[in-house]
Amino acid sequence: MTNTPPPQRFSYIALLALSIAIIASVIGVNAVQPAVFSPYFGAVSPVLAVLLICAIGFGALYVLNTRYHFKIYEPAALPRSLRIAAALAVPFMISVTIADLTLAFPEDINVPLPIALLFYPAMGYVAQTVFHILPLALLLPLVGFLFRSWSQNRHVWITIVLVTTLEAVYQAANAAASDPISPRAVFVIIHLFLFGLVELYIFRRYDFISMYAFRITYYAYWHVAWGHLRLQWIF
Repeated sequence: MTNTPPPQRFSYIALLALSIAIIASVIGVNAVQPAVFSPYFGAVSPVLAVLLICAIGFGALYVLNTRYHFKIYEPAALPRSLRIAAALAVPFMISVTIADLTLAFPEDINVPLPIALLFYPAMGYVAQTVFHILPLALLLPLVGFLFRSWSQNRHVWITIVLVTTLEAVYQAANAAASDPISPRAVFVIIHLFLFGLVELYIFRRYDFISMYAFRITYYAYWHVAWGHLRLQWIF
């Protein structure tokens, strides 16, 4: 039996503050250009959808923190973990740029500035919660039950490998819908699988805030900076 760390009150305050910021961003974008949320939420109110996702994410992170020792926010380690998260995002920035120049991603994958500055931080949190945080919290007990004789750390890494396939398969299915069995679809699968693996490694090694920073660093380049260039000047 493992010792469960006491709840870290400040971590949950930080998570609540992040959730409020995410919801405020969605409210702002929805007031100006609600159509950008349609591919993700359909006819469902994006504000209500994200509010629910934030609540689910809060509960899932609580489970991961108290039962499996995933940290949410570690202030002492944060400067170093943020630098590492940013550095680990660079190879993904380079590879996706090369892929875009050679394989030509669709133009409509990028939301234009200035709403991109609010849209992508919010959708980054949504993607992390839906594809990584919630599946991790749901699958870990199942893996632990099926492999009871194994250590909890082994349970965690088996589950991480399973979870990393979810976003990759989802995005690849979207890419294959318009261009089946293409080099672009293959790139998306490999790229997002490795991206998810690194992201969950950061979560396990450091904390959720560093994990989120890794994705947002990547989004800031791929969807905002490079996205602006490809919409305005390149394509």
